Amino acid sequence: MRPKGHCYLVYIIQTAIQFLISGLNSLRGIEKTFQILSLHWRYSTASTPNFNTIRQWTLRLGLYELNRPKEYREDWIFILDMTIELGVAKCLIILGIAQEKLTKIIKQEKRSLQHKDVEVLRIEILEKSSGTVIAENLNDLTKDVGIPIQIISDRGSDIKKGIDLYRAENPGVIATYDVTHKMANLLKKELLPDETFQDFLRQCSLTRRRVQQTKLYFLIPPKQRSKARYHNIDILVEWAMKVVNYEKQQDFSLISTIYNLDHEALELLNSILTQDVLSLLKPLTSQIYENRREFTESILKYLGKELWEAHEEIICQSCDLGRRKFYAKLGWVLNYQQDIYAYAEILTLIRSVQIHLKTQGLHCESVTKWMKKTLRLIL
Repeated sequence: MRPKGHCYLVYIIQTAIQFLISGLNSLRGIEKTFQILSLHWRYSTASTPNFNTIRQWTLRLGLYELNRPKEYREDWIFILDMTIELGVAKCLIILGIAQEKLTKIIKQEKRSLQHKDVEVLRIEILEKSSGTVIAENLNDLTKDVGIPIQIISDRGSDIKKGIDLYRAENPGVIATYDVTHKMANLLKKELLPDETFQDFLRQCSLTRRRVQQTKLYFLIPPKQRSKARYHNIDILVEWAMKVVNYEKQQDFSLISTIYNLDHEALELLNSILTQDVLSLLKPLTSQIYENRREFTESILKYLGKELWEAHEEIICQSCDLGRRKFYAKLGWVLNYQQDIYAYAEILTLIRSVQIHLKTQGLHCESVTKWMKKTLRLIL
């Protein structure tokens, strides 16, 4: 069956849109996928859909979703945000979900809200996002779908002012601070004055530049965002924990397997070994060994079994190029080890608050239930 004015069957159009929305494929990627599938599928047309055709199908579906009449209800929950900025223009989006539906998701399905659960109630491109303009959009939307019982936002200055103006005319509406932004702001107040944490951020930024295009790239720090930085502190802390755990394994072969008793190694050993032992090692400074086994066999011949067993570990550590490169570029992370564990605990608590509220909702027993669950985790 073909929709009116289309040359492709409904199932092809549906499949293309699902590839884009559910499969998260690119438009040109979907075009190539159809070309491959055409070798096995029998189309009623000789051609496969072009990426621009797929874009038009998706835009038409989105336009229908935006323009279709929404149900007039008394239990709407609005979610406001300023999403895309392009030049002076900003995009105001208002999503909605009925309290009845949200309650079912929380109590029966026991999960957090997902994109598929909400409806797009309004999209407006604004050149001036003043509080008055926000309030006007809320009032216009209210005429079509009804007065909401709750409005959730990140409390950006313009959005907060607009909601306040709207609530002045509709005092029964509850204004709720989005928990993700609330937690990020609390974290910012905690960590922004923390000089140790700010030093840690600076070191992460410097290290990122230093290890790019090196064999340490697999341990490169995540890129820090200029905006909403405290929404993404967890990835930096997780990276630091990864580095600490890598160091604990004491296996630096991913960086380099080479052992070399060079000048730097002798400098490290100078304050540890006696001059007699060092004099035995100096003839080997020009040799490079591909791995620890080759290095061990060679040094053992010069030192003898007794001396080698007494100094094996310290000599190998000093001559391990992978180890030396790791400590030269990433050894600083170990100085923050205790602080990193403290930051990780803070983030664990924040994450537990977010999960609790997003999966169980906000009610009069929220604090009590969260405290009981948190105490079990701690103890």
